[in-house]
Amino acid sequence: MKPFSQLLATPAPSAIVFLCVCALFSGVPASAQTVLGETNEPQAQVTEDERLNEARALIYNGRYDEGMAVLNSVLSEHPDSREALFLLATAYEWQDKLAEAQRVYRTIVSVNENDLEAWEQVAKLEAWQGRHEEAIALYGKLISRFGDRPSLLVGLARALSWANRLDEALLYYDRVLLQEPENPDALAGKAQVLRWTGDLRGARKVIRRAQSSGPSHPEVRREAEQIRLAMSPKVTVSYLESLEEDYLRLGGASTYNLGNRTWKAEADFFPELLESVSLDLWSSRDWEQDKAAGTDNYRVSSLGLTAGVGVSMGGLGSVGGSFTVREYQRYRENVLYPLHGDESRVQDFELWISGTRGAWTFGATLGTYPYFHKDERETPSVRKLEIGQQTVGRVQVGRHLTGTSLALVGCELGDYSEENDRLRVFGSVEGSPSGADWLYLRYAAYFQDFDSTSRDYFAPMNEFNHRLQARASRSSGRSFVSAGITLGQSHSSSFGDIFSVALSGFASRTLTQRWKVFVDGYQTYDDNNYSVGSIRVGVELTL
Repeated sequence: MKPFSQLLATPAPSAIVFLCVCALFSGVPASAQTVLGETNEPQAQVTEDERLNEARALIYNGRYDEGMAVLNSVLSEHPDSREALFLLATAYEWQDKLAEAQRVYRTIVSVNENDLEAWEQVAKLEAWQGRHEEAIALYGKLISRFGDRPSLLVGLARALSWANRLDEALLYYDRVLLQEPENPDALAGKAQVLRWTGDLRGARKVIRRAQSSGPSHPEVRREAEQIRLAMSPKVTVSYLESLEEDYLRLGGASTYNLGNRTWKAEADFFPELLESVSLDLWSSRDWEQDKAAGTDNYRVSSLGLTAGVGVSMGGLGSVGGSFTVREYQRYRENVLYPLHGDESRVQDFELWISGTRGAWTFGATLGTYPYFHKDERETPSVRKLEIGQQTVGRVQVGRHLTGTSLALVGCELGDYSEENDRLRVFGSVEGSPSGADWLYLRYAAYFQDFDSTSRDYFAPMNEFNHRLQARASRSSGRSFVSAGITLGQSHSSSFGDIFSVALSGFASRTLTQRWKVFVDGYQTYDDNNYSVGSIRVGVELTL
């Protein structure tokens, strides 16, 4: 039998097994591992494909940092690895880091300028970042180079629709459907554009066609749900409280298909619960003074009902109208401004028409509306609150500029009585800065001339007013929040220069597919010690 030292020097298989068993039973497993290591083959190097599979699994499971670390190690050895670059761009995209994702896709096309898939991602991310016109131009170049491929045509149609060029978007969706009549992306996109134009009947017809061929397609399912919600009856209950008015509003709306048209019917019932007067009748300063003096001028309440109907004319636009009845009443005797006259019931109506044609929009409105005014022509002890009626006509035309921006101009003529007229000319520019769809900016201005020839409490006045508004919004899952600030300045012949600041906010939360709650409010201030605001809370039920 060989000595133990010789067994170690020239280990035979039986000796190795013997030593391993002894080491394990002696509590020193490391010895067994050392000895066994002498017989194992060297471990094989991890291949690039295995590392890419590992990175892919990590990214698909949301472990982005770990997956991107593996990809960066691959790219350090193979900087032009197309699969590694694509996975890295996907990881950035899924984290909403769109600029970084687009940079990586551009790296891919710099290596191979004929890589159509990478070019499509570059164009798509241009549109996703709000650079719609740049995306449209790039899609056009790709189509000229690679031909009428359905994926390119769909991408171009989406970018056109996001730029509010809806007629052109429909043309490109139809070009896809000529090649592939059941293309789910084209059908879902066309249904979305029809829904945006108000043609819900046409949208539902297209989405049903898509559902018959690809019901599980995510875009088809998403658009089908949006159309269902748009056409489902809705009931809204809200309560508003402000300095001027406190009321409960019960509203309802429903959409129907009758013949070849989509009809929308709405109704609102709004009993004002506490004290109420018209907006801008008294300022908070007046209210404080009257309260200190023990007078009571906030005791006019109303009960109102509005009914309206609108008809979508497809691509031509929409027309509609509404009719409102309000019953005003006094329910306090000690009022500073008693309700003047026997007429306490006021009826008003509104007719409107709107439409789009390419990048142009147009609209017109004609209506009659009630207004309050303090009548101080008689002695101060017999001041009265008068309810009048004004007729207002309004026309406007706008044009969509680049991206989501819109320029609008129009004029409005108001007739308060036979001798009192108001002419207003207005304009605005609004939109989101490129790459910042969470931010909305609007600049608006108007000039109005109020002419009065008979009633001295309607003093002749001209006014120039301009405002700059900024609003930020954020959507996350079922929640939506926005907040805004408006800076304004007006100059009038009666009141001089007045600067104002207005704060506003809105928040909503979708609880289920049927229930949604919301709250909104605003508060204004100016350097003339005038402030007014309100807050409204409500719930919406989709039936």
